[in-house]
Amino acid sequence: MAKEQLNNYTYGEMLVSPGYDVDFAIGTTYSVNPQALLIIPMALGLLSSNNESAVQSPICLLEGIRRSTDNFVLFCNKGGIHLPLNNQPYLSLMDNCMYEVQNPQKPLSNFHPKVWIIKETNRSNKNEQQIKVIVMSRNLTLDNNLDMTVCLTGKIGKQTIDNKKHEPLIDFLTSLNTLMGHGSSYNQHIIKDKKKKIKMVIESIRKVNHFEIDTDLFEKDGYEFIPMLFGQNLNKDIRYPESWQGTEQMTISPFIGINTLQELDKNVKNRHILVTTSGYVSKDIYDLFNRENHKIYVMKDGMTHNDIMPTDLHAKTYLVCNPKGEYGNFLFIGSANATPAAFHVNSEFIIRLQYKYGKHLVFDTFRKEFLQMDARDEESKIFETVNFPPESEEAHEISELEAFVRKYITEDFSAQCHANVNGNYDVIIKTEHHDNKYRIQIAPMQAAGYKVDFENEAILSNLTLAQLSDFYIISIQDTNGQNMDKVIKIPTEGIPYEERDIAIYKSIVDSKEKFLRYLSFILTDDIDEYLFDTEQSMKLIAQHGNNKDSMPLSLNIYEQLLKAASSNPQKFIEIEEGIRKIGKEEYTQEFLEVFKTFKEAIKQK
Repeated sequence: MAKEQLNNYTYGEMLVSPGYDVDFAIGTTYSVNPQALLIIPMALGLLSSNNESAVQSPICLLEGIRRSTDNFVLFCNKGGIHLPLNNQPYLSLMDNCMYEVQNPQKPLSNFHPKVWIIKETNRSNKNEQQIKVIVMSRNLTLDNNLDMTVCLTGKIGKQTIDNKKHEPLIDFLTSLNTLMGHGSSYNQHIIKDKKKKIKMVIESIRKVNHFEIDTDLFEKDGYEFIPMLFGQNLNKDIRYPESWQGTEQMTISPFIGINTLQELDKNVKNRHILVTTSGYVSKDIYDLFNRENHKIYVMKDGMTHNDIMPTDLHAKTYLVCNPKGEYGNFLFIGSANATPAAFHVNSEFIIRLQYKYGKHLVFDTFRKEFLQMDARDEESKIFETVNFPPESEEAHEISELEAFVRKYITEDFSAQCHANVNGNYDVIIKTEHHDNKYRIQIAPMQAAGYKVDFENEAILSNLTLAQLSDFYIISIQDTNGQNMDKVIKIPTEGIPYEERDIAIYKSIVDSKEKFLRYLSFILTDDIDEYLFDTEQSMKLIAQHGNNKDSMPLSLNIYEQLLKAASSNPQKFIEIEEGIRKIGKEEYTQEFLEVFKTFKEAIKQK
């Protein structure tokens, strides 16, 4: 029962259905690890591979980004992008895919939903289209924590149905559309196109009769989408706290608050099991659960503290049996912790699933599987019970510095990019807010070491094309020397995005040999075969000294072109697009001449 939601899916496996192409994907997350972000274009560009070399290959990443950037948008919390560990020019190529969400009136609120809504088309039958909704507790990160995921798929019909169950999902997407802003004059057309595609997804959802859940445990139409936008519940039929107040229940949440737990426990007549993290069990919470049929579980120390794979709880799940006014067993999966902020302040996304009637022992079966109890149901393999009140309580207050930073990054920033006499670029950034209590600096994300003081204005001078981006690093230091860095997006007027992208491509594909490898990758139908051939070619180059423009690689390109001409002519368009991304170089122009002759010869056959 729980095992089917506990599978350790990778993002790539979840996002793309076998045999389908992604038309457009809309994702939301609280935080973004830049390295994890690269999984998205690899998956959406249909470049997923079990070979780790694929994700580490610059050419694979470039091609994944080229194929996918028009087809997805990702929303995250303002300041939720992690600092890159090193310079990663790929991230700038996704400037127009990522949008930060904030509530200036509530700077301490969080945009916290973790959901993907994806429109797909069957590769073999273009008339067969579907909407996939993936609800999870996991952020776009690379951690090994315990999370929950559920996937629903709905076939798109020919006529508008307007299933009322789907209205909260539509309202959520409509709200996201308004949060994208307008961008700069240089990328307004891109934002307009993505807004149009979000509306296309919304119209497709209106044609979905119902969604199928990826397990047969639940009632056919026993699902409810529960989006919350800065404290406003968009599903009027599922109300908090009533729908969460069962006569028997299991609350799984890493972050907890005593007031919320008291609300959840109000209707409990039998068992209430809390699964959480040890640092959040206060004396008040211990006392609330220190009674008959109540237990608290936390992850064993050996799970959270080890040198191999530290694992902690990150799932936010509620098993609620017979809530007020309803009969049945319901499972809530999503992003909401058992805290007042989750249900009254933040933006969240939750799905409620109703177990099939006649499913007996739902509570015990789920409890045993989630806690991974032993055969005698006496001890959990990964959790332990809390049997004593905490000797001391950990402080979870937001520091004065963090409170200032979170408010500061919601201020209005403007940025203007100008070409200078050196052939590079200067960027002027302005804001009306300054606080003499803190030292504030700003740096381009692609030149993190280049920090300048930022009061009401800062000038980043002499940046190269490849260093230009809408993302900047804000660094704030208090009088005690404590420092906090945040990556934020500032739409920058004047960035020549097309020329910037060419500069990034050129910095990676910087030789004829790499250019030919890039073309070979575009033409390949098998990533693993390409990686193997690349490895063999590198060995061949090593054997023949410095002759990197080796004949075998060129011959392989033309063999691939011949194959594409007969089986997949679309590859020719992709070749031309790839060459445009690299720009005018001697070797690209040389190939274009040959390519032109090749296409003419094919037409004459």
